[in-house]
Amino acid sequence: MGLVQSHFAGMLAVPPKGDAREGSPISGDPAPTAQNFCTATLVEVAQKRKFCEDQDLALGPPTKIPRGTSLVLKTSSVSVQQIPLTTPSLKRKSSEDQDLSLGPPAKVPRTSSLISPRGYSCFIWRLPNELLGHITTFLPPNSLLALTQVCQLLKEIAAPRYFLLLGFDTPQSNYLSLDDRGCEALLLWRWTRAFAVPNSLYFSVSRTTTDDHLYALRTFFESLTGSKIIRQVHLLLFSGPDKPSHSFLRLLECIRGSGCKELTCHGLPWGEGPRICRGKGAFVCNTEIESLELSSSLFFTSMSIAFTLSTLRSAPLVNLRLTNTALTAVQWTKFLGDLRLRSLRSLEIEATCPARSLVEFLSRHQVKTLTIISGTARCSSLPRSPLRRARPTALLSSLTRLDGPPSYILSLLRYAYIPGTLEYLGLRLGASSFTDCFLSDVLLCTEHLPGVNELSVRIPAEADLRALALPENRARTCLVRVKDLTLWILNSESDVNAILQCAWWLPTFPEIEDLYLCAGTSRSDDELAHLFRSFSPSSSLGITVLRV
Repeated sequence: MGLVQSHFAGMLAVPPKGDAREGSPISGDPAPTAQNFCTATLVEVAQKRKFCEDQDLALGPPTKIPRGTSLVLKTSSVSVQQIPLTTPSLKRKSSEDQDLSLGPPAKVPRTSSLISPRGYSCFIWRLPNELLGHITTFLPPNSLLALTQVCQLLKEIAAPRYFLLLGFDTPQSNYLSLDDRGCEALLLWRWTRAFAVPNSLYFSVSRTTTDDHLYALRTFFESLTGSKIIRQVHLLLFSGPDKPSHSFLRLLECIRGSGCKELTCHGLPWGEGPRICRGKGAFVCNTEIESLELSSSLFFTSMSIAFTLSTLRSAPLVNLRLTNTALTAVQWTKFLGDLRLRSLRSLEIEATCPARSLVEFLSRHQVKTLTIISGTARCSSLPRSPLRRARPTALLSSLTRLDGPPSYILSLLRYAYIPGTLEYLGLRLGASSFTDCFLSDVLLCTEHLPGVNELSVRIPAEADLRALALPENRARTCLVRVKDLTLWILNSESDVNAILQCAWWLPTFPEIEDLYLCAGTSRSDDELAHLFRSFSPSSSLGITVLRV
């Protein structure tokens, strides 16, 4: 302000008296000074600003002005005459005043609707869905995946094409099959409207399966909550992995805690089992698995044995299958010695498990069905009557069904006594007989199990046909009153000779009532029925032929 006063002080100096010049102030008026001029100027500026603000408030909301018309501005104190908008400068100024009066653009609220919000005019939303689906046929998988993340409508349109390129088949029923590439589409399918929780899931693990695939599958299981539960999970481990990884174990833990009722892991014995079967990191976990099958040595390594033991100790298991474990006899003894499965009713175990250790395990449980897998196990120097030379130490009164190789069953009977509660006996014959005659093996097992009513004999394709013949000293009569006899004849090359030699066995079972013949022979059902009735001691024998 001091600079302003000094500037105007030099320009507006008061002239001496008597020096009247043109444009000088009228006599009688106060002489202007620099301070009076500055004060008047500031007052005028403030009044102009207030006048402009009053004008803006008096204008009200903007109105549309047709082109070529005049503009009239009215305020409370000023009236401006009509000014024709003919010159370009006036037209431009009027347009700028209208734009300024509109204010900033309004924000459009977000909407989750599949239809564009009112006020938007995007040409994509005006296209039919069929045309949008046709456009997706020209896009690569990466572009399709990006398109599914735009909105729900484009996700539903682009997802089927994306599934087709990855080879992912959406389940039409309660069955879902997955591989490596299917895991990439699994999470997208989870959040589409076509998603339905399958009852069974099959996942094939191979050597090309990466941690990303396992993570995607684990994320899928974590997203299933409440009533969305996959009851049956099947892992196919025939092609890999060679050893368990942290990602694989975390996937197993996620499946175990997802609420599934049945977990099946099929595989092969990869190398040798662990040196020590006692898992130091085993703990109690929350799981609802009732049926568990571990048919791979991946679950019996030093890295995964903790998962196996914690699952066995925590799950309310009713059915258990343990095969292809690659465990030794000592490891089996240590492994079974730590288990207490209160709800176990059915057990399938491989023949490499020692019979004595198995009997000790069965004596602590109420197992009703016992199945011995693999006919490669062979008992050395078996006595003719095992129960007469060795006194059994355990009573298996709950066992009602027994299935396995004759040699292992005879070893089992050396340590356990099975009363007349056993109703079903299944004998899985091997490639050769330890008594040089399959029929003698069968009778040797049945004579110590008097309560058997149903007998099933499985003859493999590699069985020695000479062992099917009757012994030279004629076969003795079966002491067990077998009512139902099932013969599985799987020898496809010489099935005619095998069937004929098995027909000679019928006189050994005088009280047989029903015969079930499972064979793949080319003979008709009538021919097979006539052949076996000719050897049967009963003329009312019922014969049922099942093709395999």
